[in-house]
Amino acid sequence: MLLNANREAVWACPDPATSTCPFCKEKLVAKRPLRHVHHWAHYPREHDVPKCPHKESDWHLKIKLAYATFPDWEIEVPVEIGDKTYRIDAINEKRGEAREFIHTLTPYYLEKQHALRLLGMNIKWIFDGEEFHSARCRYTKDYRGLRRLMKPKAFQLALFLNQVTNPADPDVAVHVQELFNGEDMGIYRHWKENVWYPVDNKKIPTILTRFHAIDFEELMKNPESIHKWIKKVQVKRLVDSL
Repeated sequence: MLLNANREAVWACPDPATSTCPFCKEKLVAKRPLRHVHHWAHYPREHDVPKCPHKESDWHLKIKLAYATFPDWEIEVPVEIGDKTYRIDAINEKRGEAREFIHTLTPYYLEKQHALRLLGMNIKWIFDGEEFHSARCRYTKDYRGLRRLMKPKAFQLALFLNQVTNPADPDVAVHVQELFNGEDMGIYRHWKENVWYPVDNKKIPTILTRFHAIDFEELMKNPESIHKWIKKVQVKRLVDSL
């Protein structure tokens, strides 16, 4: 996760040793890999399953951080649904919009996606194509789309999420990276029968540009809006440590 119980990022927390999880309240450890997103993680347990189910890929952390650079967007926002607390990956309360980034089909995350659809918000789900693309994926005959893009279980979840929102305006997309040509192919939306075409939206290039601009080897190369999260003292200390 990017934010602890005090909504502090690793690089902006004055005392990481006191950091706790916003959900299970256990202590967190600051992870600062050189080539990946700095984040909080739970301490490992030797003989027990961790109480907290939150475990995220680098893609998930990075795309949330990219959304955090946009005005009025907040990330990792807790919401209560029934008797449980979930965390929305990214939310814009002014516009009533939310984003969920899916990189796993564990029981917890499946429960979360089913619960969030009850909020009545305009939620769009973005799947990690690196995790869920099928080995049988091929270009369509016009070379614009992708046929059999998603693995069966992920595709069934995508169909379900579309059906409970608005089938005429699909709310599920897939971020496809390095599938054929070694480059980011962009965001794809379902057409029919597991055939997907690129999303025609002017915001997509900006989102992907910010996604790829996040650089934890040279922090000052990050988008200017990310610097709002980072105190100058912490930036200098982290840069000196690299």
